[in-house]
Amino acid sequence: MTSAHASDGWAGGRPPAPRALPEAFLPYRGQPAGVISRSLAGGVDLALVVTVGVSMYLGYSGLRFLWNPRDFHFGSLHWLVAVVVEGTLLAVYLTACWATSGRTYGDRVLALRVTDANGDRLHVVHALARAVLCVVIPLGLFLSALTATKRSLSDVLLRTTVRYDWER
Repeated sequence: MTSAHASDGWAGGRPPAPRALPEAFLPYRGQPAGVISRSLAGGVDLALVVTVGVSMYLGYSGLRFLWNPRDFHFGSLHWLVAVVVEGTLLAVYLTACWATSGRTYGDRVLALRVTDANGDRLHVVHALARAVLCVVIPLGLFLSALTATKRSLSDVLLRTTVRYDWER
């Protein structure tokens, strides 16, 4: 093994073992997530979905350019169409993530998990209903800052919860 590989922590060709959760975080495991953590996770997810939407637009424009480069111009996109497309992409993304693993990418970054009232993964229909509520009424998240149980509007209406979860 070269010295470059020895310094990156991959002894013996294997990734390093995961570090134990710091002691300061242990009391929060399983606790309801607050509005700040949930907002940051939502911001990560929104940035991801907007990046995908912009990439789709640029890809479509690139194909139009390849088809007819002489007459190419970037098409104008009405703001309402952009909002509906991005909202639909976001709802599909949230539904898929919550129904399969209970976490979006933003949830992974902030160690959050969305579950039903029993602590189980959401069914696809349940995840879709929650995703649509989150996309259509995003300010419903701020209810979690006002309640002792830290539940958003979608959590209250659909009996879901968002908890800190550093496992898996």
